[in-house]
Order: sequence, then structure tokens, then C-alpha cells
Amino acid sequence: MNIVVGYADTGAGNAALEVGLAEATLRGAALHVRHVARIGLRNEPPEAIERMRARLAQIDQQIASLGLDGGAELRLEGREAADVLLEEVGALGAEMLVIGARRRSPVGKLVLGSTSQQLLLRAPCAVLAVKAPHEHS
Repeated sequence: MNIVVGYADTGAGNAALEVGLAEATLRGAALHVRHVARIGLRNEPPEAIERMRARLAQIDQQIASLGLDGGAELRLEGREAADVLLEEVGALGAEMLVIGARRRSPVGKLVLGSTSQQLLLRAPCAVLAVKAPHEHS
């Protein structure tokens, strides 16, 4: 079994990582943590990309220390994160996608779209959306 975590270094992203680690351990699954950094028209700053590389290296070590297969990777893409993560889910034949979700206003969703919403609606597998521990509905 393969589990993919769409990762961002946020409260919700770290909560998703913790749930992904727990699910992979429980199920004896491989855990594939992916962060998508935008390049092209809306480049992420180089220092942010380097910080993420360092964070993903820590996550990679955490996965290995738990005896899990898989690993953490940075994807530099000019495409939307949802498209990249869905492609990864398909390529790995993942049976679960774990994502962090944050509360957004209706106007924010309308104007900016929602990666979480795209993943929930389009994923060919189970999607587990996790909020940061301090967020309430």
C-alpha cells in the first residue's frame, strides 16, 4: 500500500504529516511525502525552497527511522500543486492521500480556488483532510 502526503510546512501540513506517519505505520504502508514548489511565473523565493529541502530531509530521516518505505521529495513545478499531487497519486497507485486543510472564506475560495478542494473532488483514492490541532470549525 502507498500513502501520499501533500506537504506544506504549516500547522495543517504538519498535522497531515503526523497522521500520514501514523497511518503508514498502522497499515505497513510506504509513505511518500511531497511538497510542490512553484517555478515559472510565480517562483517561490530560493531561500524558501532551500528551507523546504532541509525540512524534507528531516522528514525523510523520520520516515526511515520508523522503518517505513518511501520518502520525502520536493517537486519544482510550473503547474498547480493539485495536478502534480494527483499525478503522483496515480503513478504510485496510492490508496490514500493525506492533506492539510485550512479554513478559508467563501470569497477566498472563489477568487483563489482551493488546492484541497481540487484534491478532494478529483483524487482517485481515499482523501484524508486534516486540520491543525488549534483550528476549530
